[in-house]
Amino acid sequence: MTIILSVLIGLFVVPLLIGTVGLFVFSGRKKIKTVPTLLFHSVTENSSLEQSHITGTNLERFLTYLHSNDYTVLTVSGAVRESTSCDASKRVVMTFDDGFENFFTQALPLFEQYGYKASVFPVVKSLDGYSTWDTYAPQKQLSREQVRLLADGGHEIGSHTLTHPDLVLLSEREFMFELSESKKILEDITGRNISTISFPFGSWNMKVWYCAQKCGYTAAVAYRKHSQVILPIVPAIGVYAFDTVDDIIEKVEENLRFSNARVRTAILPHFAKGTPVWKFRKSYDIFNYFR
Repeated sequence: MTIILSVLIGLFVVPLLIGTVGLFVFSGRKKIKTVPTLLFHSVTENSSLEQSHITGTNLERFLTYLHSNDYTVLTVSGAVRESTSCDASKRVVMTFDDGFENFFTQALPLFEQYGYKASVFPVVKSLDGYSTWDTYAPQKQLSREQVRLLADGGHEIGSHTLTHPDLVLLSEREFMFELSESKKILEDITGRNISTISFPFGSWNMKVWYCAQKCGYTAAVAYRKHSQVILPIVPAIGVYAFDTVDDIIEKVEENLRFSNARVRTAILPHFAKGTPVWKFRKSYDIFNYFR
């Protein structure tokens, strides 16, 4: 009887308590008023254990909502330029991390239909190949030619580093190389200045950001640590497989005081893309983690 009771508490009571606490702690409206920024990964109709994807159907419905309600879709750099405006209504930024090929095949036709532009952050060494950096099955990446075509089409291309490491766990020399080399390669591919960075796993600190600025980045996307964000670092809100279109709209419009969608936004970045130390890199300096 004791074992059964323990199992029931673990399955139902503990998650309920965590969810209730999270509802009060994490679902308040953001204190820094910026243009709402949504962070996507894969766009696919296939079911997967990996939670960082959205179906093409839901993406189309969301874009239709934006169009029907006269929203303007900005790139990250565009939102930073407009950050002095006190009115962030009817504007949204849509970013896509990792550079999966399904952005080109599934999302791009929908964006072109409405004339919207996205900010796309590929993992540079995986271009023309497959993802290898987390616990989930490898996915096909954009090709260099597709990245060039996206840039030529007016979409913003930014860096998601060379190999998708947790930058905070690297030495300064190593993460400077990740930042600078990925920027250089993307500039060679696109023929354009690369000025934005999206931090892998959402992991960053002020030292990483200062070094990114030294490399020539003028804006960044932060998936986590929103309380530490200062412009031109933009706090991004994750979109997940179980989010309904209404959930995504709530993340943009923040109509509810207490929102389950915003609670998931605070909790899921720690789990949705696996763990950055699953393949523990020899180059990780664990003692830097708390710095």
